[in-house]
Amino acid sequence: MRKQLLALSFFCLLGTMAMGQTQFGAGISYFNDIGLQGRAKIGITEKINALPAVTLYLGSPTVIALDLIASYDVAQVEEFPIYATGGVSISRFSVLGTSFTSEALSLGAGTVFNENIYAELRFLFGLGDGGGSDLGINVGYYF
Repeated sequence: MRKQLLALSFFCLLGTMAMGQTQFGAGISYFNDIGLQGRAKIGITEKINALPAVTLYLGSPTVIALDLIASYDVAQVEEFPIYATGGVSISRFSVLGTSFTSEALSLGAGTVFNENIYAELRFLFGLGDGGGSDLGINVGYYF
């Protein structure tokens, strides 16, 4: 029982520290269609961040994408940090009652202005049979 309480205390402390380093944001994404994006920036270390995002693309058909991205701060140019991104993107859409899911690897780079406005350029490499590639941008604001 004592070990369980100690482990629970450790995970509560870890969760509290992570929430203190978390920012939430909203933005616009463009990959063949314009989408509305909600995302978080979770500080892992001083230079590494997790950037999970959910995007609703407004084209026809409507597409929902989940991005599991990590970033690494590469350089600091004046007051603009430059970071590299990499991760996985999963998209789901329905046509005539049939749902399709596609996966892609994501590579890119971005920067943050005034610690709140982010801009990224990302390249998606499609996986599987229907895998193609796509270049797009994300722009938004952290609250």
